[in-house]
Amino acid sequence: KGAHKGIYYMLIGAMFFAAMGACLKYAMETIPVFQAVFFRSIVSTLILGAVVIKKGLPRLGRNRRFLLIRSVVGFLAMVCSFYALSKIPLADAAVLHHTSPLFVALFSTIFLGERVTVKLILLLGVALVGVTFVYQPGGESLSYPGLVALLAGALAGLAYVTVRHLHQTESSWVIAFHMATIT
Repeated sequence: KGAHKGIYYMLIGAMFFAAMGACLKYAMETIPVFQAVFFRSIVSTLILGAVVIKKGLPRLGRNRRFLLIRSVVGFLAMVCSFYALSKIPLADAAVLHHTSPLFVALFSTIFLGERVTVKLILLLGVALVGVTFVYQPGGESLSYPGLVALLAGALAGLAYVTVRHLHQTESSWVIAFHMATIT
């Protein structure tokens, strides 16, 4: 029964993320990218700041260098994602941004020293070919906004790898608070 509950939470979360993407797509018709990033971040900063204070967590964190790196990379990923969302169809932007797990696998081998296997390389190759087919089934080349969306996926992947490193010293709340505050 517990596994079913987790699936429901995942579905509800996916619906909220889809709704957020649709709302952002609509809002981006009239709101500049940096203004959208600012307002998303200010709301997050206020909410996360309250949680961090209530839990008595260190607002500045322990590993400030990596918190800054994670925040800057996350900020750039968000800007790229919002820009792409304002220029290309929502489905295309979502597919390209959700390449981040592919980049997590790649960056984990580079920065965290995880083992590279033939199976991993083959799966990454197949996944990238699949993304290409989904994004441009007619075989057309990626547009500039499409490349920016792909860059958003790569930067998000790098941010996730830094989060993994940060979890050795930081609370998830502090990591998210820093990202929102810097952004």
